[in-house]
Amino acid sequence: MESKITKKPSATLTVNNKQLELPVYGGSVGPDVIDIRKLYSDGKVFTYDPGFTSTASCESQIAAAARSSRSRSAMGPHVARRHA
Repeated sequence: MESKITKKPSATLTVNNKQLELPVYGGSVGPDVIDIRKLYSDGKVFTYDPGFTSTASCESQIAAAARSSRSRSAMGPHVARRHA
């Protein structure tokens, strides 16, 4: 599968009187995301997200593949049975 991520203008975060430029990406669904991989190495800070509610851990194409598979399996056998 091909990646659906698109690069957007970066975000600027000021922490400890230092400006950090962080990449922003848009996906196929949901809000844009800020790539914080260099937050610790460049800003010497971590993020705090109790419950992991506002953090994505990776790029995933599983949901799209699962939706596509469910759509095909939901339609195919039923359509075939009706016409059999």
